[in-house]
Amino acid sequence: MKRLTEEQIEHSLIRARKIAKRESRKLSGGRRMLQPMRVFSRVRIPAPASLDLFNTKNYKLFIEFITLIRDYINDGEKILIDFRNTKSLKACAVIVLYAHIDFLQRQTKDKNIISITTCGSPRANNWFKICGIWGITGFQRIAADKLNSMEIVSAVAGKTRDDHESAEARQKIKNILRYIKDTIYEGKISASDGVKLYAALTESISNVGLHAYSNEEQFSEFIEDIGKRWWILAHKVEEQLFLMVYDMGEGIPVTLVKKDFFTFIAQIFNPKTDSDKIFAAVQYGETRMNSQKHGKGLPDMKRYVVDNPEGQLHIFSGMGRYSYDAENNVEDKFDLPYSIGGTLIQWNVSLRGAE
Repeated sequence: MKRLTEEQIEHSLIRARKIAKRESRKLSGGRRMLQPMRVFSRVRIPAPASLDLFNTKNYKLFIEFITLIRDYINDGEKILIDFRNTKSLKACAVIVLYAHIDFLQRQTKDKNIISITTCGSPRANNWFKICGIWGITGFQRIAADKLNSMEIVSAVAGKTRDDHESAEARQKIKNILRYIKDTIYEGKISASDGVKLYAALTESISNVGLHAYSNEEQFSEFIEDIGKRWWILAHKVEEQLFLMVYDMGEGIPVTLVKKDFFTFIAQIFNPKTDSDKIFAAVQYGETRMNSQKHGKGLPDMKRYVVDNPEGQLHIFSGMGRYSYDAENNVEDKFDLPYSIGGTLIQWNVSLRGAE
């Protein structure tokens, strides 16, 4: 098939947007609402103006956007994502977007299944450039700003049938830790923070292998296509580190109720919603840590931010979100309109205290 030039794509996009606007105004009584539209051999899907998971409205639009992409691809279509209206974004949404593009490429065995346009702001374009969105879609391969960010890293957790794959995953984790310590912390990370960073990151990845895809019958096709996969993003903004791990597994609320100790949790915390269950899992883990004098799982993930002056921990899982603010020692939980499609853990850590 003849490859389209950028001018042809741009011309078709402009025409498609005009048609879509006219049709959407007819359907919505004059309100502007862009709809998917075919552009040559692809279905054009407009991205939200803000890629964000913290604002409830933006979260809803983002998950609907991701779902639409998956649905069209599952129907055999190729996609063109139109980001020209996207002006702002957050790292948490970027890693979820990247993971879904990666997953869909692996599932279809087609690196060209998704094409993209540029974004509507230089900052958003720079984010896509440095985190690897441009690279993975073949839009433009360019070296990232290694001083502030590394491209999103992906590998398979737990034991695999391929020893090389397991070794590769271990090496990637070492590279991530070395990058954070040497580049983002500039070698000034304290021994205590180094231990906490290692525990938080390795425990979150270990949980992917042990728990996220524990229902191997349900995830058999997924595991066959891409393995028990995780994605990691580390990014420095001014004097703050943003570190996140994402997987597409069952999620904490689902795996928690399968545990032998859930009866005890139910009696103490009486969790009803997914956010209740994440909150209860954190509380239960901290109780065990205090009584047994060692951490495991969620407590290790929280400990990395507890003593940081501006530390924050956010856990999105299922249809719930748990947030901890170290500065004010405040925990919050939020119910979400849709599932995040797995578990996303984000640490925000101030680098001002690094010595």
